[in-house]
Amino acid sequence: IIASVKRVSLVAERNSPLRMLIGDEQIALEAASGDQAQASEAVPAQVENVAGGELALTAAGFNPHYLADALNTIDSPYVHFSFTAAGKPCLVRGLDEIDGDPKGDYRHVIMLMRLPN
Repeated sequence: IIASVKRVSLVAERNSPLRMLIGDEQIALEAASGDQAQASEAVPAQVENVAGGELALTAAGFNPHYLADALNTIDSPYVHFSFTAAGKPCLVRGLDEIDGDPKGDYRHVIMLMRLPN
């Protein structure tokens, strides 16, 4: 995911968010700079809704630099994103195993950016 974030964020304008679209089996990363450049990339993911029902959040906007900093700091093969609601902070933690519990030794909180409609 680190490499995907770096590639997609290359086209993001200074204050534009990197959009994370959350699906059932993947997350898609998208960024654009007006009509001039666009980038998107999909990454396989295990998406779990602990609240039950439909996903409450299907898209999140990140500052690409803050997201890259968080991912570069985590020393684990997998990453766990915890979302509560749109506009609320996201908690990022490392995972040693895809089905394991998130590691508690390091937590990174990122405030989500507002996405244009």
